[in-house]
Amino acid sequence: MTEIMPLFSRRTLQRLVHENCSFLTDRQSQTHIDRLDDIAQLSFAYEWEVVLLNVLNKVGRVAHEKELGTRKPDVLFTSRSSPDVTFIADIVTVSDEGLEKEQPVKAFERELHQHLLKFGLRLNSFSVFFNRLEATRHGERPKVKVPKRNRLRLDYFNNDFKQFLSRVMRNPRVPDRYIVKTRDVDVWLEYNPTQRFSSMTLPAHDITYDLVRNPVYYALHNKAKKLREAQFSGTRGIILCDGGSAMFHFRKTSSYQLFFATDKVIKEFFRQNNSIAFVLLIVIEIQKSDDGRERRNVVKTELYENDFHAALNEELRIKLTTLERLFPTPVTDARSAISSVKKFGRKKEGWSFYTQLPMNGMNEIKISGRTLLGLLAGTINQQEYLKDYGFMPNQENTLPFRNPFLFNMEKGKLIKEITVEQSQLEDDDFICFKFGDPDPAVSPFALHSQTELGTISSDSPLAGIWLLDGKFPDGRTITLKLEIHQEGRKFYGALETDEGIAHINTIDVQHSSFKIGLPSYTLNEQQFDAEIVGDVNATNLSAKLILSSDNGTTLSFPFTSVRKEVKH
Repeated sequence: MTEIMPLFSRRTLQRLVHENCSFLTDRQSQTHIDRLDDIAQLSFAYEWEVVLLNVLNKVGRVAHEKELGTRKPDVLFTSRSSPDVTFIADIVTVSDEGLEKEQPVKAFERELHQHLLKFGLRLNSFSVFFNRLEATRHGERPKVKVPKRNRLRLDYFNNDFKQFLSRVMRNPRVPDRYIVKTRDVDVWLEYNPTQRFSSMTLPAHDITYDLVRNPVYYALHNKAKKLREAQFSGTRGIILCDGGSAMFHFRKTSSYQLFFATDKVIKEFFRQNNSIAFVLLIVIEIQKSDDGRERRNVVKTELYENDFHAALNEELRIKLTTLERLFPTPVTDARSAISSVKKFGRKKEGWSFYTQLPMNGMNEIKISGRTLLGLLAGTINQQEYLKDYGFMPNQENTLPFRNPFLFNMEKGKLIKEITVEQSQLEDDDFICFKFGDPDPAVSPFALHSQTELGTISSDSPLAGIWLLDGKFPDGRTITLKLEIHQEGRKFYGALETDEGIAHINTIDVQHSSFKIGLPSYTLNEQQFDAEIVGDVNATNLSAKLILSSDNGTTLSFPFTSVRKEVKH
């Protein structure tokens, strides 16, 4: 199953469309709906238009496409408190789509992956090296010597390439390479069976060496011409939105850079266009939490003022510089969304929680609501689902993870509670399953009641020495020794591992947690940061192993046994 991501969740966009109906005509709103649902084209421009009209209307009055002579600017803004504070602006979304058409590196990468999967070869064993065609004049971008899109299978992925893959299949332990070097194509593909990760090396072909021959300047220039033709005597501006262009990630020019960032391009645009008072840049960035474990997408704004134009009204400047806090939370950035669209195509669906499986021990498991519905409706194949979640072997995962649902079933545990964790910001919900103790309906009879693995029963005193047993996904076992001392209502402790002893300072009886870092861990040839995370209170203790990678993947493995050490 694949999900095609819009920048903002469809639930968010639907809410904004409804809100915008208060100041847009029915025809304008219907146009937005039709464009957002049009799977034949990327809808980033219309997403940004819906979002920006909504945000601007929160700090003033917005008229959309109002006739001003022969032009209909996207925005006619008027301050509610000061009707003389007004401006017109056009909204433009900038991408590198033209660059990909000219130099189809992504298309080459997709074609390569399809062939490797078809031949059943391990993706991480291959590396690609692109050479470049040097610029013929000053300021021109270097070009990657990659085949044109319509010649990929003629110039590279041809019979010679298939013979190379067949040779690799016959000799999987022998390094090999496939090279195509012509006047227009220069690409090396190397096979190394011991290589841990795949790689792709290519010249920086998406940065700007010319102040005017670049996507940002072209977009600004085209909009400035239209705004100048509008019959309007006030302030004119352009709102520049992130459509996946590399220039949105190189916004500040440093003294040591050999290329131009967006700030220099905008400054040159201002020098040649004194009729435009400001450019408001809108970009989606990834923001990390202080500990680096959590990431979320946020909208950032940057206001550029034209020194060759009269200064902005101070009230207007304040409104434009404080818009950032009013934007809804995006679900992804533009480049990630484009990559998803290029790979899978577009659908009238937002991003789901597919492949996410949050767990609190083995007895509390969350699953995507849309995924569960798809499994029950038969639109999601169960075998593919198990492979995608790593519960069955596949090309990239020869050592499957433990299926927590199967684990509970084998332990004779049944579902005791199901709840729905609804989300207003995301396009999916979580279905939360809670499992009880072993049930005699499906498990052997027992003399005494059985406690859940991974926790301590509520009638056990917390103070003492506890042994926590767990197992890494590759079968390696780990045992922790946790010693807890109680003084009044306070708890203290020490955690002993093979790496030494870590002291746990004051433990709150009501709520506390401990964390201890472990050496980095390699799983399925991917590097992870490892740590033990535990929770303790007056009557309960639980712990789990957390593996985190740089690409945001987080895996959680609860300890399968927590027991108190008995002193003789």
